[in-house]
Amino acid sequence: NCGLFTCLEDNCASCPAGYYCSGDNNIRVCSAGYYAASGKSECSVCWGGTFTPLSGFGSCLSCGAGQYSGAGYTFCRVCSAGTYSAIESWTCTDCLAGTYSTAQSGFCILCGTGTYSAAKAGSCTVCGMGTYNSVQG
Repeated sequence: NCGLFTCLEDNCASCPAGYYCSGDNNIRVCSAGYYAASGKSECSVCWGGTFTPLSGFGSCLSCGAGQYSGAGYTFCRVCSAGTYSAIESWTCTDCLAGTYSTAQSGFCILCGTGTYSAAKAGSCTVCGMGTYNSVQG
């Protein structure tokens, strides 16, 4: 009995990455959203901010800035305009008033002089006739 190994012609070989070796010496592939390093007896879920798009991954891939994922996701979701995220984020964060972002952004941008925005804005608004904003944000 090879345990966490696969018997190949009377030799034991480590279970490959992306697969897990069950107690009956069978190799099974890890599903999308899960991963396993070589020699593992079970797959692990990809944590938030990471993903695997297909079965058979030995490690999780990172979501980029402006994207997010929850545990077990098979792809990253895009942050909407007015929100942002860093690399490997679980969620998107709202931009504060006086700032804005476009979709899939890793940061918020200050509104320029003569413009303003509410929180979670996708753009800045020009001050109306007879009004002004002399500072950024």
